[in-house]
Amino acid sequence: MSLSPLRRAHHLVGTARALACVATGPETRRAVLGLLRPRAAGQTTAASITIAEPTGVADFGRRGFAIASSSRSALDLADGLLDLDRVPEWFSLHAAWRGDPPGQVDAGDTFAQQILLMDIPAEVRWTVESAGATGLALRGTGPMGVVLGLWVTVAADGSGSTVRLDVGLDGPPLRGPIGMTVVRSIDAALAVSVSRLAALGALSAGWSVREEPVLHEASGRLLDPCTPVIVGAGQLVHHEPVPQDDPVVLAAKALRAAAADSGVGEALLRAADAVYAVPSASWTYRDQAALIAEAVGATPDERVQSTPYGGDGSQLLVNEAAAAIAAGRSRIVLVAGAEAGATLAALQKDGVTPQWPTQDEGAAPDRVVGVDRIANSEAETAVGLGAPIFMYALMESAVRRRRGLDVATHRTAIARLWSRMSAIAAGNPSAWSPTELDALDIATASLNNRAVSEPYNKLHCANLQVDLAAGLVITSVAAAAAAGVPQDKWVFVVAGASATDEWFVSERADFSTSPAIRAAGRAVLDRAGL
Repeated sequence: MSLSPLRRAHHLVGTARALACVATGPETRRAVLGLLRPRAAGQTTAASITIAEPTGVADFGRRGFAIASSSRSALDLADGLLDLDRVPEWFSLHAAWRGDPPGQVDAGDTFAQQILLMDIPAEVRWTVESAGATGLALRGTGPMGVVLGLWVTVAADGSGSTVRLDVGLDGPPLRGPIGMTVVRSIDAALAVSVSRLAALGALSAGWSVREEPVLHEASGRLLDPCTPVIVGAGQLVHHEPVPQDDPVVLAAKALRAAAADSGVGEALLRAADAVYAVPSASWTYRDQAALIAEAVGATPDERVQSTPYGGDGSQLLVNEAAAAIAAGRSRIVLVAGAEAGATLAALQKDGVTPQWPTQDEGAAPDRVVGVDRIANSEAETAVGLGAPIFMYALMESAVRRRRGLDVATHRTAIARLWSRMSAIAAGNPSAWSPTELDALDIATASLNNRAVSEPYNKLHCANLQVDLAAGLVITSVAAAAAAGVPQDKWVFVVAGASATDEWFVSERADFSTSPAIRAAGRAVLDRAGL
């Protein structure tokens, strides 16, 4: 049976994406180092342990290997490894099964598989030599007298486990010049495969993600399996102080609500291979994503955080998560942020210091997204323009002048805008202030609505002293289908864009416009075809 044009095209795209991950994924970087490291007496080292070359590899004239470290336990990896229905998840040379997928295997079992050698399908008939807690060994025969061996060895180390993947090939077609070309293509595939193996334990038992096109039932279209979708969203508000709930606890609760919204439940959180966090202003952490992951039972391969300034961190992380899924680097990403400013203020008012988590000095996320610069220039700080409320007031005056409005007319216009926002908040039980406000009440300074910075009164202003949290679960459509998320829960992340104005506001040419917002808006609509 040959690959259909659609399936073959999909495989080529998937291979290209997977190879792109070699340059970016932390596990794959270690795998590439393993490939390039010279062998010493048939052994190689990954992390803090040494894994010997498997017995039988030396029987083959052409050989390759790759190594990766994993945060999963050795038993978790071995359990997933011995379920050969999951081979398409990690073996990048897999093309199709010949017959039924083999499922859980034991020594002596046989099965047939199509693999891709230099993008050419070749049928291999395998025999399982060994299968157990330390790994898997296969021997196979292919066309034209080709013989193959495949060994996966798993060993526990101090922080998780190490996995080694070896391949051996021999036979008349491989002993000439073409043999080296085949080996080079297999070496690249091994690096990708061992990286996927390192994350194999990411999915709970019973889930089998097939990297194949997914039928979208409403449109009848076949979707690329790496198409990103939001499958769950959760919000949380505490109007009364809860001293034990720091921002990490609040973020975890929002993510559990998002998992419930997906219809799958918390197994989806535990299966996440990446956790992204918007850093809290009310209580800072060195690696907030790591603490959120621990709170929901996830063991991610990547922890990402946005920068503390800029105000666009949450959207940047959604863009980054969708891009990672589309590129095949991640399958399930959790995005969360929270503030516990109201509880913190209440505790401090009573002279109490909260016993909230702190982290060791060396703790840090794997990656930080956004512009990591101080918020204000020395000149701005020197004249008291440190707080956003003053900068925004200057911008508001510039907007009013550009529109040719007098002060009273402009104040009325923005009060009406804020009033419409309050009407939306009134319909959201998770809003901090779910009360609709009249435009006149917003525009008029009073004892309960003091003037803050012309033209803003208190009711115009954002409030940091809140206990609020939000969380999203973003997955590939393949992972969503495997987890059983109903398709009417899928919200497609069609496009994302970001841009940055001149960083220090005082250095901008025009306070009344934002070239960055204009550029990002045009770019995202263009990418979405709108």
